[in-house]
Amino acid sequence: MESVSTLLGKFLGEECQKLPQPERQNINTGFLVGGYSSGQSLGESWSVEIKQGIPAAPVKLREKDQPGISWGGEGEAIQRLVLGFSLDFTKCWRR
Repeated sequence: MESVSTLLGKFLGEECQKLPQPERQNINTGFLVGGYSSGQSLGESWSVEIKQGIPAAPVKLREKDQPGISWGGEGEAIQRLVLGFSLDFTKCWRR
């Protein structure tokens, strides 16, 4: 999975380099990559980020013996699924 994450970052970085410099400055995005490496029975999770059109090195989100869930971006749906309620619901009680 590390090599897949590295290839993804490299590919996206190369695609960004094809754009004019002013446009590259506005490209800020990230991806979560998950799956199984060859011969492994436990999955892996990696984060790939592009900042101002330049890919950062992939980051392993947790070790194999650390199960968990990762999410980013608009997290409303996963928050409701995992936490059982919307975090916006808590704002009602703070008034």
